[in-house]
Amino acid sequence: MVSRKTHVVFSGLLAAGVLLLAVAGCATQADWNRQTLLATQPAPPPAPPAAGSLGAAELWVQTCNRCHNAHPANTYSNAQWQVIIQHMRLRAALTADDARRIEAYLKASNVH
Repeated sequence: MVSRKTHVVFSGLLAAGVLLLAVAGCATQADWNRQTLLATQPAPPPAPPAAGSLGAAELWVQTCNRCHNAHPANTYSNAQWQVIIQHMRLRAALTADDARRIEAYLKASNVH
């Protein structure tokens, strides 16, 4: 028969192992999301944007990544992106012009 002390120690080690795997899985998922996003993005424009402004793709990634991983353009339909951009314009304090540029970029990049 296994002693109570052995059972408690084994349970503690098991719980620590599960926690370690969960934390390692989160880091792996975050890295995978970042790599997937970068791999699905179109090539950047050949000419750099005008001084003081970002291209639509850069603006989108920079703005959305402040709070969460930016989703690839083909994650949502064009109609869904329109609603999402309207909602996120308020949440991210986007100007009307920036919101229009991001929406146009996402729709142009979308395969739906």
